[in-house]
Amino acid sequence: MAENAFRKHGLQQSSFHIEQRRQTISEEYLINSTLEFSSKHRTHFKTTLSI
Repeated sequence: MAENAFRKHGLQQSSFHIEQRRQTISEEYLINSTLEFSSKHRTHFKTTLSI
């Protein structure tokens, strides 16, 4: 019984980690695309940085 609960908890943990990883990936993607966009618009990037 306890083993089953532990296994269920383990599954929850792993899905939580996957969710976190997905969030990190999308944040990195957002940052990268922002940097890419900013390299095309340098002055805009500098004003964004100074905020």
